[in-house]
Amino acid sequence: MPVVIPNKGSILDYLPKQALLILDEPVSIQEAVESLDTEANELLNDKLEQGELPCNLPKPYFTWGELEPELNRQRHLALTSWHTGRGESGQRLNFAPASNYAGRLPVFIKKTKQLLDQKHRLILVSHQASRLSELLAEEDVIASPVTEVKQLPKPGSLTLVQGLLAQGWVMNGNTHLFTDDEIFGFMKQRRLVKKRPVLRHKLFVDIIPGDYVVHVEYGIARFAGVTTMSSNRVEREYLVLQYAAGDRLYVPTDQIDRVSRYVGASDRPPALSRLGTQEWTRSKQRQKSPSVPPLKQSWTINRWQFWCRPRCWRSSTFSPSARG
Repeated sequence: MPVVIPNKGSILDYLPKQALLILDEPVSIQEAVESLDTEANELLNDKLEQGELPCNLPKPYFTWGELEPELNRQRHLALTSWHTGRGESGQRLNFAPASNYAGRLPVFIKKTKQLLDQKHRLILVSHQASRLSELLAEEDVIASPVTEVKQLPKPGSLTLVQGLLAQGWVMNGNTHLFTDDEIFGFMKQRRLVKKRPVLRHKLFVDIIPGDYVVHVEYGIARFAGVTTMSSNRVEREYLVLQYAAGDRLYVPTDQIDRVSRYVGASDRPPALSRLGTQEWTRSKQRQKSPSVPPLKQSWTINRWQFWCRPRCWRSSTFSPSARG
């Protein structure tokens, strides 16, 4: 019978010596671990009765009895809604829920001005920070959006942060954190998307300037090269695709999977697609029709779904009629 040697190491062994471990509701953590242990034991017993697992199989997790001594040996801070009554010293954190204005922006801005006059400290964290900045400016409250708070804001100040938090709070009665949930009555959900690594070498191996390419949504173009442009003060690289009538499309390099080399059935150069028209859509529909024979790999299209925004930039050389 094989001998199974259990691994007693845990993530706690890799923490720096001066690390501070923060336990959010330790009682709830204990209940969750014990519930997991109970369910796992029931499943293990079923597997043992059926002979599907060896009897000496060690547990692949730590029980609370094993975890608790290790946690107590660490430098830690326990956050609880109520005092546990275990004789431990504690410090009350004077937090309260923030008021909810549910999209009543005039009322919210009026209250904001009152709190500032009372020398309260306000922090607004919003996905719509730029819009809030404009609305506040109309009421003579000047606050430019920032992306981080590097030091404690001064009393009587308003800090506007571009970001996302679940909920706001009031601390010590004079420091207010408001989020989209309190300001607008809803919170934009963060999209959990898988970011694919960009195959940068594909730019220089599969496609070179002058090649004909196919964009999955905009059709056949000539690849002109790579350029760098700024958007929201962030520099990004773009593929430059030249279309008919001098139109250009700027595709972020993270979306290179939307572009593939054109493979024609003959040596004749293909006709470039027109942007702002339904020409490419109709062409794809004709190829799907049973009455029209396929073009023997006239082009290859990668239909992977892409994650980046904005999807692409169109050149300012479009005429109004071409924008469609």
